Amino acid sequence: MAEHKYEGILVVDKEIGPTSHDVIASLRSIVGMRRIGHCGTLDPLASGILLVCLGSFTRLNEWLSAGEKEYESTFFLGATSDTCDAQGHITPGQNITIPAEDEVIRQVRSFAGTIEQVPPAFSALKVQGVRSYKLARRNLAVPLKARKVHIRDIDVLHYDFPLVTLRITCSRGTYIRSLAADLGVRLGCGGYVQALRRCRVGKLGLDRALSLEQVREVVRSGKLTQHFVAPHNALDDLGEAVLDPLQLSSFVHGNPVSIKPDFAVPDKMVCAVYDSDKHLYGIGQWESIEGALKPVRVLRQLDPGFKTNTANGQSRINWKARAVSPIRFSGVVECGQGRGRELGFPTANLKVDSSALSLERGVYVGQVIWEGGASYDALINFGLRPTFAEEEMSLELHVLDFSGDLYGKTIDVTILTRLRDERRFNGREELIQQIKSDVKQARAVLGNVSDRSKEEMED
Repeated sequence: MAEHKYEGILVVDKEIGPTSHDVIASLRSIVGMRRIGHCGTLDPLASGILLVCLGSFTRLNEWLSAGEKEYESTFFLGATSDTCDAQGHITPGQNITIPAEDEVIRQVRSFAGTIEQVPPAFSALKVQGVRSYKLARRNLAVPLKARKVHIRDIDVLHYDFPLVTLRITCSRGTYIRSLAADLGVRLGCGGYVQALRRCRVGKLGLDRALSLEQVREVVRSGKLTQHFVAPHNALDDLGEAVLDPLQLSSFVHGNPVSIKPDFAVPDKMVCAVYDSDKHLYGIGQWESIEGALKPVRVLRQLDPGFKTNTANGQSRINWKARAVSPIRFSGVVECGQGRGRELGFPTANLKVDSSALSLERGVYVGQVIWEGGASYDALINFGLRPTFAEEEMSLELHVLDFSGDLYGKTIDVTILTRLRDERRFNGREELIQQIKSDVKQARAVLGNVSDRSKEEMED
């Protein structure tokens, strides 16, 4: 079987029944090559998007599978399953009370945000080197630990006991089967997944997907490559680095590339590396202290005859914010410890119910308004402030171009974009430099380039 016949990313619409491995086995036969892999397993019961990589693109798995997922799922209430889905051993509930619709909606919404979730015993996770489903099939204890996942949106689409249909937007690693079982526990009646369809991975939806039969047809007609997803669409959550020929030559040979970003970029930011024609060459990581982009994964070498002594494109590195659906909430500004002012970036501490916010810990960009006042852009930090070893969740606003007193005011907040994850810094200076970078990025995202911000961008 010929290898490296194709290089690309394909969106497959998996049908109910086969495993993800079965789909890959079929594709290897259809396409005529072995180097094919999938990004993010779908259970046999599930249908929908399965991202498939061909050739060297299989080395992108960890970044492609990290994208946000969207599902539609129907849960069966009033019974439990040892696999948490309809393919397991079903145990009907005894003397259960049928949950009222408003209670179902309330409990469903309680899962929004960052939660602790225990994966199902029948999963592919490893326990001391053994797949947990193999232990579960032998009726052995499966000591899986709870882990944090993020559910950005979760809505009830329809409820008619015993069936409730949900739309769920969540982070990588979220098990919908565990969600069904946990909902059943909270409602006191039991629950499992009756049906599941993955509708989106990152920016890629079902409108880009082909069934196996459609793949067979486009391979037969020689048009498979026309259905490959452009790498910059599949890797939309990553930053981008566009390198000139000389820099590319260095990068593909495993050497760091010195490059000046368009504006301040977070340290350790991961970038997809392209040439000026948007051909993907690999993945790099920005090291701000060294001012260099280091290769993490090289996917291809330069074509024969590639001229490294010509500068047919300007190099650049662009940080890319992750857009989120607007999230709105209100809170009252309370007195903090004054650390933000000491660091040169005064913040307003907002008193809110953190458990009710559908937010991952991290830094965001948004807009704020208070009591009939004007709208201001703001940098928003939600988390534990790990640099100061604090363990209480807090929400702080650094309002751009504002220096007045906000104590006691009610603030309306709209979150628009996520900048980065929460980080721990080794000292005040490192933290100050990161905040400066965050402010510059916030201004760039919002297009807030006043005379003052232009000066900051040029610092």
